Parts: sequence; C-alpha cells; structure tokens
Amino acid sequence: MTINVTSPQGNVFCILGAAKSYQKQLKKEGLTNETLDSVLTGYTEMTYDEILDKLEITGLFRFTGRKK
Repeated sequence: MTINVTSPQGNVFCILGAAKSYQKQLKKEGLTNETLDSVLTGYTEMTYDEILDKLEITGLFRFTGRKK
C-alpha cells in the first residue's frame, strides 16, 4: 500500500488503522509479522517517523511525500 503522508491518509491514526487491517488479514491466514505487531503494540512510545520507518520495513507499506 502506498500512502502519501501529505494527504489525509497520512494521518497517523489512518496509517495505524490500515496496519491493524493488515494484521487481521494475516491472522486469518495463520500468519504473523513481528514488526507490524511491535508497531501496533508500541506506537505510543514512537515518533511519527519511527512508525513509518518500521511499517516500511514490513514491506506492506510505502510512504511518499516524506522529507528526510
């Protein structure tokens, strides 16, 4: 999934909602993604950029519009 962070879908709660949806889909298939799980359980301890970086590592997300 590609998300432009400058759009409304770039809101952290929208992104976490999409991540939660992926997590549910994986669980239905009997699969897990440790990085995805760690983001969803520990996001309150992370910055916005840390959340995006970790979600990109999962291979499920690509974020555009970021200034690095």
